[in-house]
Amino acid sequence: MDGQHERHTTPYHHPVFKGLGRKATFMGVPTMLFLGTLGGVAFTAMIFGLIWWAALFVLLPTIALITRSDDKAFDIWALEIRTRLRNRNKRFWNGSSYAPISYSSRRPWRKLPESHA
Repeated sequence: MDGQHERHTTPYHHPVFKGLGRKATFMGVPTMLFLGTLGGVAFTAMIFGLIWWAALFVLLPTIALITRSDDKAFDIWALEIRTRLRNRNKRFWNGSSYAPISYSSRRPWRKLPESHA
């Protein structure tokens, strides 16, 4: 073997394939997002009329464009929305503070200061 293609490997060394971390896609749209969109359009079409099936021609390319560079873009948006909705202490701190656990209600600093207006 020539030195250019020789790799230093041990019995515990395995190459990492970064493509294995990507979500499976159908027509450029992550599969679960595709099925959710298809189900939502199907439900809307059943209630309001069959013309709503045409929404797939707009929604699927839009989703494919958004997820072209980052297949987890909608997951990131969902996480941001969830954390902003749970941001109950924003008025107290005049900012945002996030923690993986909820604080006890017995802690006195959780109570909002009363306005003296």
